[in-house]
Amino acid sequence: MVCTGPAGAQGYSAQLAVNDRQVLVAAEITTESPDFGHLEPLVRATRREVAALGLSDLGVVLADAGYWYRRQMQLIADEGIQVLVPPDAGILRGARPGWTGGMFSFMRHCR
Repeated sequence: MVCTGPAGAQGYSAQLAVNDRQVLVAAEITTESPDFGHLEPLVRATRREVAALGLSDLGVVLADAGYWYRRQMQLIADEGIQVLVPPDAGILRGARPGWTGGMFSFMRHCR
């Protein structure tokens, strides 16, 4: 979600994390847009909130294509959390040039 002011000037970008029952468990607000680069900070915030409540750690992170940032996704996966983010927003027909094989193909197969 990006909030805008007069003449479309960007205000803030809010990142929200919900659990499997759509209960809000963490939120981050920045002045940066787009969502690219916000996945890892939001996962860290979510893990802090979940730990503070004494709940079990995250098992799966699911986000839309705007959060596709291979390096952050790999860092999260390296901590034992399954990451599911589609590489394509659905606007394009077919894969972006160079976005094939490996992680790109795996995520497309998970749909």
